Amino acid sequence: MKHINLNTDPKINSGYKVPDDYFLNFEDRIMSHINQEIDTPKIISFWKKKNIWIYGIAATIIISIFTWIYFNQTNTYSLTSTQEYLAYSDEITPEDLADYLTPEDLTNLEKELNSIDHQTAIYLNEYLN
Repeated sequence: MKHINLNTDPKINSGYKVPDDYFLNFEDRIMSHINQEIDTPKIISFWKKKNIWIYGIAATIIISIFTWIYFNQTNTYSLTSTQEYLAYSDEITPEDLADYLTPEDLTNLEKELNSIDHQTAIYLNEYLN
């Protein structure tokens, strides 16, 4: 790479030239621009800042309501739909159901079935004879 000597190498013309008498009234022009800028201050509207707060509060309320609704949903499954699902399901066998029941649940279930059988017998005797 060739070393450049700034004292002996020819200068490259940049193409820019300062206009004649540019710096004679430079200070006056700068001061006139400064005075113009001071005369017109920027006005910030209070209403825009108030709108930002209003929108923020509204968004917070909406998010809170939807969050509350989402986390407070209750299951609307009825007992009959659950019983029908269990009765008509081919995948769940009675043995699978018995594995999840406690002995107390089994005794309560036997009592309910005996009560239903007794009520069925009464119904058949009263209305069919």
